[in-house]
Amino acid sequence: MVGEFENLAADNTDDLDYKGGKEYSLPASWVSFKSDHLGQDASHAQLIVCLTGIRKRGTKAIGTCPDDSLDGKVYPVSHTYEVFEVRTGRRVARATMPSDDTVAASCKDIGQYVVGQGPAPAAQALKDETFQSWLRPLVLGPAR
Repeated sequence: MVGEFENLAADNTDDLDYKGGKEYSLPASWVSFKSDHLGQDASHAQLIVCLTGIRKRGTKAIGTCPDDSLDGKVYPVSHTYEVFEVRTGRRVARATMPSDDTVAASCKDIGQYVVGQGPAPAAQALKDETFQSWLRPLVLGPAR
């Protein structure tokens, strides 16, 4: 079982908007609880997945958010995730993956403005399939 905590990379984002960002879809059998659902029981979680870094991979935007109220550019990034064993706190995995999702998916649920500068640029998201394929052996494989 996996517990998800979102946006732990707030101090490591190169001024990219990840507030609200994409919530990854995981198979229900993998998920014990989500940090934003306080009524759920976290006692069965065995792993915690944390987003610990977002780094811009270039200066050329891949597109612009289509919503007029956002109008922020979307930049390719590298996402760094770490997985910890709940019982011991031991880190069992760390990976940095290049963003690969669409502009539309990357713009979903964002809209943060930088005071005096207009809309904040957005970080390109990872596809659910990319995230799941990295996480699958950790969730379904033998204990480490």
